[in-house]
Amino acid sequence: MAWVDFMRLRRYADGVRTLGWINLAVTMVLGVTFTASAHDFSTLGLAASWVSAVMAITHCIAWMIDRRSNQVVGR
Repeated sequence: MAWVDFMRLRRYADGVRTLGWINLAVTMVLGVTFTASAHDFSTLGLAASWVSAVMAITHCIAWMIDRRSNQVVGR
């Protein structure tokens, strides 16, 4: 049963990482769209800081889930 729990937790971690990458793609498109129309590079800087924060948070959460899945198998 531990293997099933391990794989389930790994899928959750992959889903969390996927949300971070989707955020990256959407923010890139929106940032470039609004920067190109307004010629305002502060918007692009704000978008870059937003993406950095979200990617860091999602990857930390996914890392914690991965660590928990390794503990499940280790038992």
